[in-house]
Formats: sequence, C-alpha cells, structure tokens
Amino acid sequence: MKLRKLAGCAAFLVVLFFCLTGAERALREKNPEMLTADYYKAASGKHDIIFLGPSTIMNGVYPLLLWKTEGFAAYNLGSGNQGPWWSYCVAEEVIRREHPRLIVFECVRARVGSVVDSTAFLHYVTDRMPVFAPERWELVARAVKAGDYDVDEAAGIAAPITEYHGRWEELSGADFAADEKCITFGAKVDARVMKKAPAPFTPYEGNPDAALPGASYEALRSLIELCQRTDTQLLFIAMPSLNPTKYVSEKVYHSKVDAVRGAEKLAASYGVPFLDLINDGSAFDLDLAADTVDGMHLNISGAEKFTRFIGRYIAEHFDVPVRSGDASYSAFYEERYAAFEALVESRRME
Repeated sequence: MKLRKLAGCAAFLVVLFFCLTGAERALREKNPEMLTADYYKAASGKHDIIFLGPSTIMNGVYPLLLWKTEGFAAYNLGSGNQGPWWSYCVAEEVIRREHPRLIVFECVRARVGSVVDSTAFLHYVTDRMPVFAPERWELVARAVKAGDYDVDEAAGIAAPITEYHGRWEELSGADFAADEKCITFGAKVDARVMKKAPAPFTPYEGNPDAALPGASYEALRSLIELCQRTDTQLLFIAMPSLNPTKYVSEKVYHSKVDAVRGAEKLAASYGVPFLDLINDGSAFDLDLAADTVDGMHLNISGAEKFTRFIGRYIAEHFDVPVRSGDASYSAFYEERYAAFEALVESRRME
C-alpha cells in the first residue's frame, strides 16, 4: 500500500513538472534576442564552431553562410546583451554537450562590472537553457554569490514560472505560437538599414592602461582557462561599434573601447588570438549606412560581408574541419541552407 502511494506521488510530481515546464515555455517572452531554443533540439546537428556574445555577434554571423562558403559546421549562440559570465556558462555547457573545435567570443560586453546587470536580459539566456543543465544553476548561484540577487529574486531566474503568473489574464494565441521567424542557427536576420547617413564621428582609441572590471576579468580569465583545459581553440573578437547610437552614448562607447583594450591585454597574456574591429570595419568593407541597422548591429548586407570575412579568417588561422565533403553533414546542412536563403529573401522583401 505504501509503495502504491509513493508511486502515485512520484507520478503526480512528474506530471506537475511537465505541466509547469510547458506553461513556462508558453508564458515566457517571445523575443528574437533570446538564446535560440533550436540549439537544444536533437535535430540541430553537430557543430565545430560556436559563436558567443551579445546582439552584435548574433546579428553579425550567419552559420549557414559559413557552411556554404567554407564548409564549416557552426552555430550562433549570441543573445541580447549577453554578459561575460553568461557566455562562460553557455561555453561550459556546449563543451560538455558537444565539445566544439573553436569558440569565438565577442568581448565588447566586458565593460560590465557585475555578474548580472539586467534581469530581463539574463532571462534571455537562462530561460532557454535546459532546466537541469548544471550551468544554468551555476549562473544563478554566481549571481547570488556576487550579491546581485537575494535567494528570493534568484528563484525567478531559476524557475521563471514564478515571474510569469501575472500574465495569466493576458494570454492569447500568440503566447503558444513559435518564436519569431527571423532566427536561423541562432543568428538574427535583420534587413533594416540606417534611416539617415551617420554623423561625422571621431573614433576613440581607448586607454592603453584600461583594466577590466573585476567580474568581467574573472569571467574572461575563466573562459580562457576552460578552453585551455578542454583543448578548445578560442578567438576573442570585438565587433565594430563605429557610431554612437540611441543604444550607445559616447560615454558607454568609450567604456566599451576601454574594455576591449583590457580584454586584449588579458588575451595576449594567455596567447589567445584577438581580432579587434571595434573602430575599423575596413577588413570586410563595412559601409555604416548600407550595412548596419544603427551603426552597431549588422543587417543582412553587413552580416553577409562579415560572415565571409570571418570564415576566411578562421580557415587561415584555426584548425577546423571542412565538413562539406562529409555525407553525414551535407544533406542536413544543404536542406537548412535552402531554408536560410528563403528566410533572407523574405526578410528583404519585407
């Protein structure tokens, strides 16, 4: 009799868990800036290159174009305002999950001086990581340890359903629909262009003695040492940010460049390659007005240019296999490349 009751309780808890998980997925924000959920599906394939960092990398690299031009199997795990510790925990998970040959980390968010500077953007990462992924819980624990959250606040990150209950009366069919259809292999396909020509702009070269804020220094150092321990190649990159925008004041722009200088010094001390493009997009023939949405985020034209450039750069400087001749990859990727082309064309039409 006791065993039957225990079995009944266990079955109830399992059903309750799946109901809450399903509700959480329906209620969470539908935003293309979130870490893509598709990566965690079994059909996402095997990837030799993983891109990490904020929206600038999410907008900037099209993995399926990398496949077409270089034969690389890659995935973009950028997300809006992805902080350094967040990138570190995602890197931990992907190395445990599939051990890519190369991680490319966009470091401009290294100016952040805390583990968490925005709860809303942290949800963009944690809400998409598997519930039982230890790295999800590690990220929450780091935020509590750093004093960014108390235990009650952390519960909203660990179990998002506790934050979404207030939306029950606002539910509509859209809450149960798929996420926005502008994401492909984690990359955001954005066809917008600047509404007016950029104003004259004098690049800031940065303080050569700039130091990274403590939390970011530890996150970047930990990422480097994680990759070294696991024999994973690593490239630091700073994407162009050539024009202060409504998102980036001159003060913030200066702090970004100083953070890049600090990250550059740290990378050099470990022998990690660093590709600094923050003030110079000439390497891939960047035209601010034609190739960006706002002077910082690349649109389709800019992302196509940058993807071709970074593909050649990786081919020349890193040991990454070309998978285009492998039948176990080619059918999968060619089918998805065709869907990617259709998506790009539809975004251009819109």
